[in-house]
Amino acid sequence: MEESRRSFLKKTAAAGSAAIAVPAIISASAFGSNATEGEQGHGKSHQKSMKSTSKPSFMIRHTVAFKLKYPIGSAEEKEFLAAGAKLSEIPEVLNFESLRETSPKNDFEYGFSMEFESMDAYEGYNQNAYHTKFVQTYWVNYVEKFLEIDYELL
Repeated sequence: MEESRRSFLKKTAAAGSAAIAVPAIISASAFGSNATEGEQGHGKSHQKSMKSTSKPSFMIRHTVAFKLKYPIGSAEEKEFLAAGAKLSEIPEVLNFESLRETSPKNDFEYGFSMEFESMDAYEGYNQNAYHTKFVQTYWVNYVEKFLEIDYELL
């Protein structure tokens, strides 16, 4: 099924259609707690809920799309993604997601997305010991190229 979706997207893009490719962001909670790996898709979500149920007055969404130096399915890919998933354990990180790119319109393969309640929380994440170790150990050595985009609510 994954291959047929990729073929459809490639054919659609090649035909010049205005189709929109949507990344696979599927959390385990969407399927209940008994979902299997296959039911969850490629997107991994580690959710810590916001402190309030109302819309926050300020929030930063930190996103990064990237391509690894190593092939899909390699031991290095698994090691990198496992280390990246541990970023969700940093106290300031909310709604962490590991993502697999599905669009043929770029050559990135993966993405990470997370949210922060404040600029102070975002700065705390950037200075966190595990984050700096992850960047030095994994990011610098495993990532071929990336695009980082940080958003705040309008």
